[in-house]
Amino acid sequence: MKAIVLVISFLLSATCCGAIDPLFEAAVNYNVAQYPSSLVSDDFDEDGHLDLAVACEDNSVSILIGAGDGSFAAPVDYYCYHCPISIVTEDFNGDEHADLAVANRHTDDVSIFLGVGDGTFLPPVNYEVGGHEQTSIASDDFNEDGHKDLAVVNKYYNQSQVTIFLGTGYGTFASTGYSLIGNGGRGIAAGDFDEDELQDLAVAIAAWDLYDVSVLLGIGDGTFAPAVNYDCIHSPQAVITEDLDEDGHLDLAVANYGMETNSGNMSVFLGDGDGTFASQVSYSAGNRPGALTKGDLDEDGYWDLAVANMQSTTISIFINRTGEQTSVDEGGDAPAVYRLLQNHPNPFSPATTLAFDIPAAGYVNITVYDLTGRVVKVLVDRDYPAGAFETAWNCRNDDGEAVGSGVYLARMTAGGNSAVTRMTLHR
Repeated sequence: MKAIVLVISFLLSATCCGAIDPLFEAAVNYNVAQYPSSLVSDDFDEDGHLDLAVACEDNSVSILIGAGDGSFAAPVDYYCYHCPISIVTEDFNGDEHADLAVANRHTDDVSIFLGVGDGTFLPPVNYEVGGHEQTSIASDDFNEDGHKDLAVVNKYYNQSQVTIFLGTGYGTFASTGYSLIGNGGRGIAAGDFDEDELQDLAVAIAAWDLYDVSVLLGIGDGTFAPAVNYDCIHSPQAVITEDLDEDGHLDLAVANYGMETNSGNMSVFLGDGDGTFASQVSYSAGNRPGALTKGDLDEDGYWDLAVANMQSTTISIFINRTGEQTSVDEGGDAPAVYRLLQNHPNPFSPATTLAFDIPAAGYVNITVYDLTGRVVKVLVDRDYPAGAFETAWNCRNDDGEAVGSGVYLARMTAGGNSAVTRMTLHR
């Protein structure tokens, strides 16, 4: 097994027409074991920092313990069966420890690794799928019984299908049925894309000249409506979902394998909250991206992405820079004074934006308080260059919980100055 070697290449996002190119900085790469095919993040050792679990096609699952600053320790490997291709993490048995579910490409089964809570896992238990050549796996509560279920993309004769395993809540599962999705099913992700409180699915499709992301809206009983397709760049392999731009709606991020060497990239589809998505925006990654995962890797309050590059033995780290858009053109004048502008919109729901001016480089803190003076959410807490910036608040506290309607105060401290603005949230 190859040792991890740290390779870092930081590059500030380019400015265009006075705004930094959203959402991510250029990748920072980590060398890992051969053929990483899928990865997830969770706090496996329960030290308060996110870790990574990587499914590698050399029959292993690698655990990388995070330091909390975006860096990771060398991997510890667990043997898995016949080419693990996709991995998810949830608490499947209700013991409050993160577990793993792995789809194995060359066998008709999925493997369940129950976590101990210290970064280690019990030997796997396997479940037969019913198709062959598994390509991806996702987890959510698809039948509204309060237990985490599994959705597995696999081949069934000449078509692809999604097989649903309903969870018991004790770490065991039962297969209940499938949905045909045509040819070329690859990665899968679950989320409430139309905000009806029922779980939906997004599937990456790559077959000959068909390169799509298919969205299947959930019915609530473990079945799904017919797919709606969105055009994607050549050969999408994996898809995940999260509110990447902090507007209150789920978005999609897709790893695209590419048609030529070094042509792979990562695409972002911003969601509208009604089950539809905007056209993709793409970012360069490594050689042959095949999987990706999300997590606040630098602990700044925004979702970052990690992409596994299957033909280069590297992982590309994309640091999210939502809220750091500047209106100072290269060579332009910096603002004259420190200033925190009124949030917009106001009143607001489900998100609002705060603009602020920084005349000189230095430390900036912007924190949201309730009217009793209690801290609700730290929005900004780091050094900034001189410029005009924006940050967003998605109406959640530092624990990720939605807050109620009312008046909140945003306070900026920078350069020995402070400013406060009142914000009104209407749910």
